[in-house]
Amino acid sequence: MNTTSIGSTSNTNAPMCWSYLETSGFAGYGYVTNSNSNSPTNSYYLSNTSASTGNQMLVSPQTVALSDGTKRVKFYAKGSANYTLQVGTLTNPSDPSTFVSFNTTTITANHAQYTVNIPSGGGSYLAFRHNLGGTYRTIYLDDITVEAIPSCVEPVSLAVTGQTMNSVGLSWTDTATVPVNNYDIYYSTTNVAPTVSTVLNATNSVTSSTTTVTVPGLASETVYYFWVRSRCSATNQSIWVGSVNAFTGYCLPSSSNQNSWISAFTSTGAVTNMAYSSATAVAGTNGYRNLSATTNTISNIAGSTTSISMTAGGPTCGMAVWVDWNNDLVFSSTERMYVTSTYETTTPSTASITIPAGTALGNYRMRVMCDYNATAPSNACGPTTRGEYLDFKLQVVDVLGTSDLTTKNKEVSIYPNPFSDVVYISETKDLKTVKVFDLTGRAVKTIENPTKEISLGSLNSGLYLITMYFKDGSKNTVKAIKK
Repeated sequence: MNTTSIGSTSNTNAPMCWSYLETSGFAGYGYVTNSNSNSPTNSYYLSNTSASTGNQMLVSPQTVALSDGTKRVKFYAKGSANYTLQVGTLTNPSDPSTFVSFNTTTITANHAQYTVNIPSGGGSYLAFRHNLGGTYRTIYLDDITVEAIPSCVEPVSLAVTGQTMNSVGLSWTDTATVPVNNYDIYYSTTNVAPTVSTVLNATNSVTSSTTTVTVPGLASETVYYFWVRSRCSATNQSIWVGSVNAFTGYCLPSSSNQNSWISAFTSTGAVTNMAYSSATAVAGTNGYRNLSATTNTISNIAGSTTSISMTAGGPTCGMAVWVDWNNDLVFSSTERMYVTSTYETTTPSTASITIPAGTALGNYRMRVMCDYNATAPSNACGPTTRGEYLDFKLQVVDVLGTSDLTTKNKEVSIYPNPFSDVVYISETKDLKTVKVFDLTGRAVKTIENPTKEISLGSLNSGLYLITMYFKDGSKNTVKAIKK
């Protein structure tokens, strides 16, 4: 294919030793083209244009023992969804009426490999026939190979069915029976296919007795590549099929230009509020930053509403917020919690996020997007030509009552609550120590020999647990909210 000169509508041609065959007066064309190939650089173009009847074929040279029942043909094809292509043989390469089809293949909009066994008793010329089905339908063919049917037939159509942070689901089909010794699935973080000398072990492979598998124990936020083969016996395996790849995490968006970015994203009214800001877009991130492992976290209880404020840098931007409430690694359209309707500027855009009632306690991924090209961004995965994506953490917490936190031996309260910078303790007699804990249980401040007035101005906004320890060994814990 790649050594043949390019044809055209006025110069139909075929690869060396092959031929183009059509019914006399057929309106379409067939020729070698340098576009839409599966492998560089040429492919074969079949277009019926206005023809709705007749024959249009790419015909192979005469092939010895083509139809002895031991051969198969593998090829790549693309067109549009549900276009069909017939595979068959001819006894006379100049007479389309001698074509006998033994397979009709339904193709898609992207190149895919198809494998068809050639039955016995046919002609000695392999042919690919445009199956028409409508006018102005174009089909591309590439990488055609005729070979012996192997003794151990490989699976086909390997595909990713889903993933989590630590696993990937795969499926495939098999044109033969399930092999006696099951299937081998190999995986790697590099796109280098395994060979016959590749040693399979627990760190790079699993087996399956069915045409589906879940590969466990993978590292999070990592791209993995997968291959599958049939194991017909201890000494007879098929070729490897693949690769397909999956990312063990959320989709990785990108932006080719960061002259518009998210300069601020803050919250109020939550148990724990966040205050993210960035005077400039961060270079070298391709427009995406995962900040979910940082302190950029909003914590609130199920059913509550949190006020948020977003500001665009390098205006203007449309902005949107998603929260993956079902933790399936997908930001669905129903999980878009806020979206603008006009372009935002340096004036903050205010909105709110309501945590659905009944949401389980735990951590959820929140994605915020700024898009220069859309007033109402709808794709959390991008890409965009100018903008930024940021991932934060939204935490659903349980605000416990005081009686749930400790057994009280002394009745002590604090005021005001919520507070700004200072709290006052109602009972300080025999008070030894005051400790302030955040919701993770980390002590963020310790005051020895405290007085009635406690200064907490250095703390961030959010919910805290203030525990007072007395000289007699008793203690009392109260919850307090820093504005």
